[in-house]
Amino acid sequence: MILYLHGFRSSPDSFKARLMADAMAARGLTEAWACPQLPASPREAIDLALGMARDRLA
Repeated sequence: MILYLHGFRSSPDSFKARLMADAMAARGLTEAWACPQLPASPREAIDLALGMARDRLA
């Protein structure tokens, strides 16, 4: 899985995130791609990312 974490003032709709999403889709890897909207809190963002990684490994 590729977990793309954009900057705190950015979003999954940013240019770079969309570019990566399109590249993954072109390679048939949409299922391996994740770019969640991050909470404003760094602690909550870390918890979200770790939770997604744990879920994927389970």
